[in-house]
Amino acid sequence: AIRYNLRSSSIGISTENIWWGPGYNQSLLMTNNAAGFPHLTYQSLRPLRTRFGSVEWQLISGKLKNSGVEPIEPRRVYDTHFLYEPKNNDNRFISGMMLSLQPSFLKGLHIGFAKMAYLYQADANSPLDYLPLFGFFGIKTTAAEKANRKQMLGSIFLRYQMEKEKAEIYAEFGRNDKPMVPLFFMDELTVPTAFVAGFRKLFPLRAHRSNIELGLEFT
Repeated sequence: AIRYNLRSSSIGISTENIWWGPGYNQSLLMTNNAAGFPHLTYQSLRPLRTRFGSVEWQLISGKLKNSGVEPIEPRRVYDTHFLYEPKNNDNRFISGMMLSLQPSFLKGLHIGFAKMAYLYQADANSPLDYLPLFGFFGIKTTAAEKANRKQMLGSIFLRYQMEKEKAEIYAEFGRNDKPMVPLFFMDELTVPTAFVAGFRKLFPLRAHRSNIELGLEFT
């Protein structure tokens, strides 16, 4: 990464892995299971304190290349038709944003949302196509969005840390087609959805000055 840091924020270009969401083993939108990709980033370096609480964020815009790896048995035929239809090998643009808030009146609680949009390079005809703005208020603005050539994933998440108990619970719920904002939370539940939920707790072993960690996560 090459970044310029100013106080609590940073801007630059990077190929770093990105992990969004509260999960430890899985995340719905961005994980480090795959290699990083070239992207521009504007992000917080540490929580920014406001009168309402602490805020953390990241905005990215990048480029994805096809892996070139075909699925298992790509030549399988059923009823004289190939089951696998090769995808377009054109490069794709990806843009996304993540925002997390720790309310000042609820200590230990972190809430936030994340969204991701991507489209083929040939379908990007507007500067807005390179920004994670698509569908934020349910409005399609560019030609690619109106033609459904720009795809969307979104999630909302929370984490509640109990410092005295040395424990935490967390959850993330996501869906495609629409960003996960309250306006669309229960809209069109027939679209694919996913969730991550779990908890962790430390049990101190005073005699050995160490801890046993118990964790459970569902995806």
